[in-house]
Amino acid sequence: MDRHLVVLCMLMGLPRPALEAAEPDGFLGTWTVDRDASHYATDPVPETMSVAIEAVGSGVHYRSTAHWAGGRTRTADFTAHFDGVPVLVVGSWGLLAPVSLRRVDSHTIRAIYTVGLQESGWAEWTVDAAGSRLTMKSTYTGDGGERRTNIAVFTHAQDSTSGMIAERRQEGDRQP
Repeated sequence: MDRHLVVLCMLMGLPRPALEAAEPDGFLGTWTVDRDASHYATDPVPETMSVAIEAVGSGVHYRSTAHWAGGRTRTADFTAHFDGVPVLVVGSWGLLAPVSLRRVDSHTIRAIYTVGLQESGWAEWTVDAAGSRLTMKSTYTGDGGERRTNIAVFTHAQDSTSGMIAERRQEGDRQP
């Protein structure tokens, strides 16, 4: 921030411009599953899973890829704003249940999945204060109507994408 602009604003009685960028978003980055800390209700935890979350306007772009033993792979991809409006989720099996997102606070996002205009799944994403651990607790209705819960725990991936995001955080996520 130009020091002269700050002084000029103070002399003119105008509000002082923000000197620092907003707090970096702890959800952003590439995450890898921690198999030992995760638990799925009926299926085994994937052998490998990565989740990439990028900022898009007032929401996020989410991409995940999961691989299980035996060669099964699942993907999911969507872009949603934090306005509670359902968006389509595209996956390796075609269109998946639409999802809507709400930002609860800087460490919590709530997701609601719908099928046939009825809520069929609920998730709470939480990131720790250090931004190093992401937990996605998902509850859904099973085939017999019973509720099941998956808990997937992730750590920040140590790859080039994560490094670029860390660099942007250090720069204060300044964008033109």
